[in-house]
Amino acid sequence: MSAERDHLLDRRRLKRKLGMWQAGALLLLAVLVIVGVSQIWTTDQPHIARITVDGMIGDNYNREKVLADLAENKNAKAVIVRVNSPGGTVAGSEALYNGLMGISENKPTAAFIGTIGASGGYITALATDRIFARKNALTGSIGIIFQAPEISGLYEKVGIGIQEVKSSPLKGGPSMYEPMSDDQREIVLQMIDDSNEWFIDLVSERREMERDIAADLADGRVFTGGRALG
Repeated sequence: MSAERDHLLDRRRLKRKLGMWQAGALLLLAVLVIVGVSQIWTTDQPHIARITVDGMIGDNYNREKVLADLAENKNAKAVIVRVNSPGGTVAGSEALYNGLMGISENKPTAAFIGTIGASGGYITALATDRIFARKNALTGSIGIIFQAPEISGLYEKVGIGIQEVKSSPLKGGPSMYEPMSDDQREIVLQMIDDSNEWFIDLVSERREMERDIAADLADGRVFTGGRALG
């Protein structure tokens, strides 16, 4: 009786182990199926896409292509743009704005400013239908700035001279090797004014704001998210 009882116990233990292995195999199969569906979901099923704009903004061909493809992607039903940028070049910001506008014309978009979305970062957010920002996020900085180093005084102190031959006085200016002339400053101001007018027009149009009010805000100041909302 003892041997027969031990045999029955062994069979029960073996059966229990087989059951555990079968359950484990089914669980593994279920995980594989879920992973497979998840991979399909991100590519071939309806979804909300997210774009991150981080750091300085410049020209980026790959980014423009991604935005153009996303605008045509019928499975991307909406797009969230997460902005964390202090700005960048005017041309780069314009290209990013145009790319995002191509998306906004076809599907709902929203921007979220987490830490900073100023200058070109704010231009990025303007391309979306709605802008959300943390109360203490930094935004605004509506305006254009041009900066160029000028080290002619240092060169003079160390005895370094620059020889230059050019077709006209405005060619190659401003230069770090000499103070900016009045004519050069006027040309730079013209470029700044052109870009600044474009920026103000964007704010007025996209935020549905009177242009005079937008122009008053375009003094380069930075706003917190809470003050920008107010």
